[in-house]
Amino acid sequence: MNEFEAKMLLKGCGIDVPEGKIIKSLEEAEGIDYPAVLKVCSAKILHKSDVGGVLFVRNEEELKKAFAELSSKFPNESLLLEEMIEEKGIEAIVGIGWDRDFGRFIMAGIGGVLAELYGDVSFRLLPINRKDATDLVESLKGKKLFHGFRGIKVANEAFYDLLLNVADIAEKKDIKDMDLNPVLLTEKRAIVLDAKIVEVKNETD
Repeated sequence: MNEFEAKMLLKGCGIDVPEGKIIKSLEEAEGIDYPAVLKVCSAKILHKSDVGGVLFVRNEEELKKAFAELSSKFPNESLLLEEMIEEKGIEAIVGIGWDRDFGRFIMAGIGGVLAELYGDVSFRLLPINRKDATDLVESLKGKKLFHGFRGIKVANEAFYDLLLNVADIAEKKDIKDMDLNPVLLTEKRAIVLDAKIVEVKNETD
């Protein structure tokens, strides 16, 4: 499924995501406030930023140019227009994976552009409880980021809720590959800014 479909699944399960919609014309962009972000939306493109598939727009004129550019560069793909989240916070990563020997697991750690650089993540087998969710964070080398590092306050309880919700979704929807990165953790909420989900029917594949 593409990013928009993944986010709609998450939203339907109570997870916070940016307001957005697929647009096929500029006329369909009504209802989105500026600043906003326009993205190529395809299950085939895993790293949109690496291929120039993410453009930030501050007004209708910039949206017009961005729409023309992405439509030309990705003529066979959908375009997703979303509100830009400007709240301060830290970026986390949450994932679901599958191991042939142990089964489904959840991963959490430092996210955003630093995810690959630091590789600071921890894992737990599913199902998990609230203590497991807490331990996922507390076992990170960068756990201080989640506890008001340099005055940045983070809604830890909202993040624990997110981890439990994601684990529940993975079990109920039979998902064995999910990548939520970044998840922005602010003083009041945890919001998924980018989502990739592979929904699998047969766990023995």
